Amino acid sequence: MTTSCLYTYIHMKREIKILLFCSLLNGFAYTLFSPLYAIFVQHLDTDIFVISSSWSVYVFIQGVIMIIFGKIEDYFKNKRFLVVFGYFLLAFGALGFTFVKTIPQLYVVQIINAIAYGILLPAWKASYSLLEDKGKESLEWSLLDGGNLVLASFSALVGGYIVSHWGFSTLFYIIFVLQLMSALYSINLFRRMKHKKK
Repeated sequence: MTTSCLYTYIHMKREIKILLFCSLLNGFAYTLFSPLYAIFVQHLDTDIFVISSSWSVYVFIQGVIMIIFGKIEDYFKNKRFLVVFGYFLLAFGALGFTFVKTIPQLYVVQIINAIAYGILLPAWKASYSLLEDKGKESLEWSLLDGGNLVLASFSALVGGYIVSHWGFSTLFYIIFVLQLMSALYSINLFRRMKHKKK
């Protein structure tokens, strides 16, 4: 099974490899922090409702933005620049956590991250779907979803270790670097497109 997955990855189109790699790297970065979110917010306010409401706002805005941009992005023939922009916005959203000292500041940063994901995900999924190899759609989606789950099991441990030894600020800088790497590497989608036009 593992050999089959590796074979599939090797023979994927270059563009889908880029999309998959960037998404897995971003997912790894995200799950360094997400299991520790409640602990982070407790440093700002111990009220359980504040913790849950800040996450609720994040998820709600992400959903609304996703629906809005899902409609808007259908007017764009090529959605790759939205993927790149989304990753850049996520990187700076992660960096924003290092400046959070109050609950209102937390809401602002969560809104930025929600907007970033709301823009990124519809464009990313549309791009990935268009590039899938016929007859291997389920396997190629499983590489994304299964890969994210495998990485999450590892990144949760790594995130906890980093915070316990060096604190949340160090973790946020690491997430920023990883998400910036996703953004920069995703620029290769444009280079590939230009190459095809020649």
